Amino acid sequence: MAAFGGLTKLEISKNGKVRATRLCLPRELLETLEHNILLFYTGAVRNSATILEQQNDAVEKRGDGVLANLSQIKDIGIEICDAIVSGNLHRFGQLMDVHWQVKKRLSSGVSTPQIDAWYQLARRNGAIGGKISGAGGGGFLILYCEQNKARLREAMRRAGLRELNFRFEFEGSKVVFDMVSRDARLAYIQRQEAGDARAPIAWPVTRPVDTFGTKSSKEENGRATRSLS
Repeated sequence: MAAFGGLTKLEISKNGKVRATRLCLPRELLETLEHNILLFYTGAVRNSATILEQQNDAVEKRGDGVLANLSQIKDIGIEICDAIVSGNLHRFGQLMDVHWQVKKRLSSGVSTPQIDAWYQLARRNGAIGGKISGAGGGGFLILYCEQNKARLREAMRRAGLRELNFRFEFEGSKVVFDMVSRDARLAYIQRQEAGDARAPIAWPVTRPVDTFGTKSSKEENGRATRSLS
């Protein structure tokens, strides 16, 4: 998803073919959605591979109603897309909560008592819905809040969670600066000029990025930029 950037809908056929479609949304709607989503780092570390393996095992065994849960998650995803496109962001927030409750049934590792406590705290302080990103079990807590954001932020801060500022990225994944490739080319050129193409590469010492006249996104606009999937 990060490779495409923006808000992208994936349509996956039974033969495994995937069609990616960019959602064309008004700027005002995108800005409101971005403004109402809050991102917090839980500090909890998890092994996503283990969680996904548990889900795959349950699918293969056809147990615990996991197929029904996955089908429901697909239907929720379709409804979320419709809600965003129609501009009903409040419904989007509600569906985030519905999705999270279903997702937790996929595996015992998706959530923890501590994550559940943080989520309930967020709901009591203004969050309409939310979820742990990725496989679950830790990492980042995404919340949707339309009002009382200051109260929600303070409650999360007191609970020990750190907020991360973000912006939607519409260009997709890209190489900002490839130090290894650049230095390898320079070293190769130097060896060619010295007339010894077989000499081992002497890797230059890594220099600060600012040496090459670049600036981070945070320096330019005061906010860090990240991509979500």
